[in-house]
Amino acid sequence: MPTIMAGNFNLCHNAWSIPPSTNQQSAEDLLEWAVDNPFSLANLKGVQMRVSSSGQQDSIINLAFFNCAVIDLTIFSSPVVNEDLSFGSDHNALTYTAKAVAQEEGTPTDLGKRLDPGKQKEWVANFTMKFQILEESFADPTTSQDLDHIVEELVKCFTQSTDSCMPDCKLATSKAVKWWNQECQDAVEEVRRALCEDKLKLLNCMHQIIKKAKQG
Repeated sequence: MPTIMAGNFNLCHNAWSIPPSTNQQSAEDLLEWAVDNPFSLANLKGVQMRVSSSGQQDSIINLAFFNCAVIDLTIFSSPVVNEDLSFGSDHNALTYTAKAVAQEEGTPTDLGKRLDPGKQKEWVANFTMKFQILEESFADPTTSQDLDHIVEELVKCFTQSTDSCMPDCKLATSKAVKWWNQECQDAVEEVRRALCEDKLKLLNCMHQIIKKAKQG
């Protein structure tokens, strides 16, 4: 689902702030969440959002994050900083425009699962059965390797139950378009598998690959 997350976050981080800047822990948490989901920062680098007074430094604390669906489908324009719409506030306005997206036919891609509340009992029963088997198989773990293996198997229980019981996601404006190719799919999978500290770089690379594919 195309999603924008925007607001006055009042957070400083080297990823978006005007140098010199410190990385606040809350900003680190926000960036980690954005990379994991994945969202990308849409602000133009170095463009101030707050005009400070009393000798303070101008800052970038009003942020906009676009998710992959927004970027893939080019639904929204890049944000534009507009001082005229600040209406006397020390915060400049961040504006962007949206456009309708025509549905295109193409090879469908895996969009994941939709959590259907109506399937809750079925999912719980399926997961409980798998968990009981896991519990019997590893009743008395004795090493850290045993615990690691239990965690891996527990994750499999969640994943397999969801795959078995929950319906597939189907979006009318999905990435299932004619220009979507194997290189795009590989880039998405690489982001999903990457460690957190590598994801931001890989996200930027993925968006370049997608942009190239769309331009033909």
